[in-house]
Amino acid sequence: MTTGPYRRISRRGFLHVGTTTTVGILLAACSSPAAAPSSGTGAAPTAAPVAASKPAEAAKPASAAAAPAPAAKPVKANLQFLFADGPPQKEKLESVVEKFKAKNPDAQVEVVWSPWGEFETKIVAMHSSGAPPDLHQIDDDAVPFFAMRDLLLPVDTILSGHGVDRKDYHPMIWDLTTVQGKVMALTLALKPRAYVYNVDLFEKAGIKAPTTWADAWTADQLLENAKKLTQGDVFGYSWDYWIWDSIPAMNDGTHFSADWKEYNEPNYAETYQWLQDLAYKHKVAPPFDMKTQIGEVKLFTSGKVAIWNANLSNTKLFNDVPELKWDVMPVAKLSKSAKAEASLFTFAMAKATKDPEATATFASFFMGDEAQETLAANGDLMPSKTSVQTSKIFADPNRQPKNIKVWSESLDQQGRWPFLYNGIELRDQIKPMVDLIWAGQKPAKEALEQARPKIMELLAVSQEKMKQ
Repeated sequence: MTTGPYRRISRRGFLHVGTTTTVGILLAACSSPAAAPSSGTGAAPTAAPVAASKPAEAAKPASAAAAPAPAAKPVKANLQFLFADGPPQKEKLESVVEKFKAKNPDAQVEVVWSPWGEFETKIVAMHSSGAPPDLHQIDDDAVPFFAMRDLLLPVDTILSGHGVDRKDYHPMIWDLTTVQGKVMALTLALKPRAYVYNVDLFEKAGIKAPTTWADAWTADQLLENAKKLTQGDVFGYSWDYWIWDSIPAMNDGTHFSADWKEYNEPNYAETYQWLQDLAYKHKVAPPFDMKTQIGEVKLFTSGKVAIWNANLSNTKLFNDVPELKWDVMPVAKLSKSAKAEASLFTFAMAKATKDPEATATFASFFMGDEAQETLAANGDLMPSKTSVQTSKIFADPNRQPKNIKVWSESLDQQGRWPFLYNGIELRDQIKPMVDLIWAGQKPAKEALEQARPKIMELLAVSQEKMKQ
């Protein structure tokens, strides 16, 4: 197992740690009356297969949401809200809750914060007991995992009855949380990835960064410039661990075939190997152990890395370093296309909530202007609402980065892990192989092929579930 920043539970809390335990507990929970949403029957929900997101189907509620909803009436409720993100997102969420309570003085909201290292155990235990929080954070990749076990409420009621108009938000936030034709979670904000770079180091090396995705560097240009930037103890480039989510899309491909019969990852071994070579052959990127021991944020903020494939949530950390001049640029075309990945700041309503209407009212508040502006402060969360994305609250011209539009435009350059019936288990078979590649311990092709036998077994399960 890896250590350092790659081992901590962060954006993929349900995927990094204890996956086997999580799957086992939830499967057991879903086969017992205690975990089933209260229906009066005591029957357990049947685990249904999850298909890839279907944008066309997901768009159906739009017509219902198009008409403006009447002003929300104050609600009287007793709700529980659980989340895992730490500062500064923690304070932002708490601020939104206080603003909701000010508008709804008869509403009681118990705020429960559990850091990612403990969050997985807590949320699984709460769902297993049949008493989950009414609204809780959920890793975007875990949405189908929970939805297919009938543990979440679809958000259609919010779209149709609480003034949330799909057209006011980027379509990917609906597409990527759609399971079997239903939107199963709300994306309050986004954390897109691109290249952040040290302005002073670029100027010193005489390098001009591209400002649009159309002008993204090729792999050869990235390597050439990384060599120029690598001087002394300064590395020219560092890739984010989760870049591998996007590698198939960079090659105009997918992780698996559409019928789930083919494991495609070894087909992209050349791109994996190219990245590995940056550290262990060309010496323009820090080796794996250095990144895990020192931490990539520290390497970048201390001027030891010139370009880092990072996510927007680091904005405040960067700007808290007065001497750091930085900006953002499109990722390079490492193969056929320039593709990045955006994490979704995603929350779901529990099907077992005792007050679905109040929970929907509370959840929809996070999608409104007041809450979206609160989340956008400091620029370390991209608000889901398009009008707030383009406002000075998020796109502040007096705050770094100056080329902030690269973050917004990255939403149209997505390459992501697919939503599959057993996607968590599939990812956990590939991840140790990626660890070996990033650490320079095995050639990429060999490492990716090593996962094939177990991957094919799991894909066979997915195929079978799709037939049911």
